[in-house]
Amino acid sequence: MVITFIPYSLEKNIGKAYNQCMSMLKEDDDWGCLTDGDIMFMTPDWGHQLQELVDLHPNAGIITCMTNRIANKYQRTGNGSTNILDHYKIAQQRLRVRRGKTHLTRRHISGFLMMVKKSTWNEVKFPEIENAILDIDGLFSNAILDAKKDIVIAEGLYVLHYYRWAQGTASKSHLGRNRTNSKKQLAKSKRMKRNMERKAIRRRNR
Repeated sequence: MVITFIPYSLEKNIGKAYNQCMSMLKEDDDWGCLTDGDIMFMTPDWGHQLQELVDLHPNAGIITCMTNRIANKYQRTGNGSTNILDHYKIAQQRLRVRRGKTHLTRRHISGFLMMVKKSTWNEVKFPEIENAILDIDGLFSNAILDAKKDIVIAEGLYVLHYYRWAQGTASKSHLGRNRTNSKKQLAKSKRMKRNMERKAIRRRNR
């Protein structure tokens, strides 16, 4: 069974919110589909697609998909259109041509959509860091890779990610109210990013 969650943290600890959602799953074979609040499924049978993917990859550490707006190029496709119908057409076309097609990545991912099995979460929890919304997905996906588990990217599942669509790429409003901008917190975020980059390089060189 796949249960879909949209985690949100009033205390700006998104890792804790992820863990709370995953703890609600009853069986070790259940999957949590954790999504950002600013994505939209573009196909009516998206639930069937999610179930097909976990059936195809029952031992995957994370299953994710493709979208239109994200920093990671290996999760990005489509175009910069702001017409929602264009993205509907992209999703339909990818579903028709690539349904069931997947590939593995050895890099950390952006977590706009992450499917994680309860048994996997029992082994690898999301890091709980105060005032942290960014980088938790990267830290978790690195931990999944370090645990020798696969990260699967579904080529036929495309979601619309409309974050910063109207505000522009420089906007940080999607991070929520009372965003912490202290030098200490910014330095911590930079250290996490550097560590993720170093780990990715080491993996590619193995």
